[in-house]
Amino acid sequence: MQHPPPDTFVPNDPDQERQAAVLSDIRKTMDELTALRRALVKMKGDLDRETDRVTMVTADRDHWQADALKLRKLLIELATQMSNIGLLTIKAQEIVQTVGGLDKPEIAEAKTIPPASAL
Repeated sequence: MQHPPPDTFVPNDPDQERQAAVLSDIRKTMDELTALRRALVKMKGDLDRETDRVTMVTADRDHWQADALKLRKLLIELATQMSNIGLLTIKAQEIVQTVGGLDKPEIAEAKTIPPASAL
């Protein structure tokens, strides 16, 4: 049996029906791949946006963390200075009490200054 030329359609030819079915499957698969490719491109875009958002949030967090560390350092420095002031005040109070307790006559005279009308 001789086969007709490839461009000629022969009804009920099993080879042509199989070829048509295979081509239909190929077109269906190509359409699915195209749809999947579009979905993939969309997902990559979404991923890029989310990655940018995470980068911005991380940078924001780092900025606030650095500010918190600076503030903590300044608060520790302030607390140290206030503690030093308190210690100096206690020491000065002891000195004043020591000086006030001396019974030297010149200090006692200096304490009792006559009023201006008495002069």
